Amino acid sequence: MQAALTGFPIVLYSCKTSSYKTMASSSTRQRLIQSALTLFTSGGINAATTRQIADAADVNEVTLFRQFGNKQGLILAVIEESESFESFGSILHRVPASGDVAQLLRDYASATLEVCDRSSELLRSFFGEADATIAIRRALADRLSIANQQISQYFSHTAPTIDITIFNTALLGYVMTELTLESHGLWRDRADFLDRLIQVCLSESASFDVISDRPLSSLVEDLRDQWVHLILDRSRKSGIQESALAYVLLGSGLAPEEIVGLSRQQYVSDRDQSYLQVKLASKFCSIPLNQWILGKRYGSYTNNPLTKWLKQRKDDQTALFFLEGQPISSKQISEMWQGWCEGLLRADGGMPIVLQAQQTWCVEMLIRGIEPENLSILTGWTRAQLQPYIDRSGIKLALAQAMQLDQKSN
Repeated sequence: MQAALTGFPIVLYSCKTSSYKTMASSSTRQRLIQSALTLFTSGGINAATTRQIADAADVNEVTLFRQFGNKQGLILAVIEESESFESFGSILHRVPASGDVAQLLRDYASATLEVCDRSSELLRSFFGEADATIAIRRALADRLSIANQQISQYFSHTAPTIDITIFNTALLGYVMTELTLESHGLWRDRADFLDRLIQVCLSESASFDVISDRPLSSLVEDLRDQWVHLILDRSRKSGIQESALAYVLLGSGLAPEEIVGLSRQQYVSDRDQSYLQVKLASKFCSIPLNQWILGKRYGSYTNNPLTKWLKQRKDDQTALFFLEGQPISSKQISEMWQGWCEGLLRADGGMPIVLQAQQTWCVEMLIRGIEPENLSILTGWTRAQLQPYIDRSGIKLALAQAMQLDQKSN
């Protein structure tokens, strides 16, 4: 059991101080900790009494109290001193080096979850301690913090754009769900969960890169014209709200995280203009909602997919988009996007990601003649951050001109 628990991010690392090493030298103390581990695993933390733990360690109960003060002190010692919760690095040593970030994340997650499988009963006991004291919860939190620091340091070199804290938290949620629920429909199996988690992490990683100061040319991949019109057509067939949502994504260049916070009052539309008032970089900006998208007109300022959605609503919701009485989430937007993009494959074999809607809008605005300085005002990005989009729009314009010349007779 001791060897089985090396690696889970919540409690599997302990920086022992010299005082801990001194305490660990006591064979009586270690027998009590090991007995506690055994009983916690077999019957749960709450069910194990101090007398039972003392008997299993072949000492009297007074010795247990002398060593740890009470049961809470013993639980803290199990978390902080037991070898079962000590070794964290072994998980990383089991993960093969890989230039493929997705494969690196999958190998790390699989190794961690395999360890948890072998230690499921003990983990269930700790998760089930609903009435745990603040001290115990704090000790578990400390282990999580230390573990994340070590893991983050490792991934900062191998996959610097991945938020490993979020990744580990999702793994923890997966383990808790599998240990505590008899059945659920959240995912088909472990492979399905990891596929979704890795896809989200890589998508968020790309989103982070787009607003950073690093060169981003390799990340800009605007959608093909025919794909954009196909997505808008499919969303229209899926319902009036989905049609409006796709129109906002492709007609305003807003990211899902910006759309979820929009209220109905932030949309302004009359016969002369149509725009969304969005808070960017701590100030409100007016983002135009284009009626022309890649050469095709989608309504007018007063009669487009978004105005149609708002005019037919009879609810009192303030959110611009909502599902089941709650404002729509980024995840729900991404799921809708995947439905609209079914069967579409990029050059690398993957499906278009929702981030590409923003990239497509940005490139199109530049091709249509907006000055980079004005686009910087609308997006909140610096000229350096916009440079990849400027480069991409220049390439598309040059390609279009070359094709026009090829159609002319000599």
